[in-house]
Amino acid sequence: MLKALLLVLLLEFPVIALASPSFLVKPVLELDGRVGSPYRTKSISLAELERLGPPTSLKTTTQWEKTPQVWTGVELTTLLEAIGAQGSTLQVKCLNDFVVEIPLHEIKTYHPILAYQKNGNLMPVRDKGPLIVIWPYDQYPEVKNQQKYHNWGAWQVQGLDVK
Repeated sequence: MLKALLLVLLLEFPVIALASPSFLVKPVLELDGRVGSPYRTKSISLAELERLGPPTSLKTTTQWEKTPQVWTGVELTTLLEAIGAQGSTLQVKCLNDFVVEIPLHEIKTYHPILAYQKNGNLMPVRDKGPLIVIWPYDQYPEVKNQQKYHNWGAWQVQGLDVK
């Protein structure tokens, strides 16, 4: 009975679950591939992601959000530097088995973020969370107007593999 009640609460009020301290320390991202210490093939928590550097916010529309939203997270360039990435491609793996490969030079050029907040709130899985790759669509016409950047805007991110 208690388990059923908790399940109903989590489904109806997912932000409560995301705001709990246990969510902050549970692994949310698997890092793999050509990465150095201390993150070689390691799962990291949201709290660890937040400690990688000051949060970065982007106010932008997306292909699924037609009004600008404020997305907050860690710049992928900061994350890749922190984990000692040595490669040319970042493979992004999502909860729904979607996988996309992004050339690292594109990440270094446009500085997308791995967002963990939308408009100041942590994102539950049913709102494309807990992690999502957000590109600065509104800041660069070439990013907004080329489909590849929209394809690289992966949500429900669960893993990054440097190739």
